[in-house]
Amino acid sequence: MRILIKTIFFFLSTALCLHAQESSLLKHLNYFSSLPDRISGTDSCNKAAEYIKETFRSIGIKNIQTETFKVVVPIQEYAHISIGNKKIPLESLWPNSVRTCTTPPE
Repeated sequence: MRILIKTIFFFLSTALCLHAQESSLLKHLNYFSSLPDRISGTDSCNKAAEYIKETFRSIGIKNIQTETFKVVVPIQEYAHISIGNKKIPLESLWPNSVRTCTTPPE
């Protein structure tokens, strides 16, 4: 019974916080959904990371640190087909579920 009360309290308090910050959440959701992707190594990924750091700074969080690490990232050359005045983008990797090998070499 005690766990049930704590769970209900948690969800109610979370709902109240979300309701109070709805416009803020929508602002963040709109920003992230406006990015074409957030795949590691892309400009959009870097923009998302910078947005998060700036948001943390704006609410008073100090000493924000980032760490770098190596990740296998495919390089995608962009291409398109032109038909008259219309350009149709060709996606060689994303979003076609093509992934590079992430298993380290032996």
